[in-house]
Amino acid sequence: MKTKEKEIQKKIKELCELMGKDDKFFIFRKNGNVVDIALPHESNVDDNRVSAALASVIEAHFLDKGNEGVDRLSEIIVDSVEALIGVSPLAGAKLAARFAKAALLGMKMTIDKLPDYDDDDEDCEGCEFVKSCDSESAIKYRKEHGLPRPKKGKGKKVNVN
Repeated sequence: MKTKEKEIQKKIKELCELMGKDDKFFIFRKNGNVVDIALPHESNVDDNRVSAALASVIEAHFLDKGNEGVDRLSEIIVDSVEALIGVSPLAGAKLAARFAKAALLGMKMTIDKLPDYDDDDEDCEGCEFVKSCDSESAIKYRKEHGLPRPKKGKGKKVNVN
């Protein structure tokens, strides 16, 4: 059996050597307690790039932009995470903490990209409440456009029993 394992590892190494510089690949093989992982050797490839590539594959799957291979790989990855959470609550808690950190970072990046809005710079032109709003920008807009100010105390009286 050991000869077969060595032969498989040798073939994986040969396969990696056959790959060109532009090939993007990784090989994962698990047999019992033996796990073989093969990634490109070039010095310009690091784990962050592999993580980013896998993240883009999973994103394509969840946004329905993937193909059969993308969907299959994504489901394998997501299923493995779900299995980890279900089997080991401690590992699940640690994973949830990392996910929460990443989610907060993503929200912060989204908020940082939002434009700043000042109260003075409100867009009153398209607002449905411009005729009744009491903000300074609404008052200014009404004056500039000759709109009447809101009427006070002219509501209909309704008898309530």
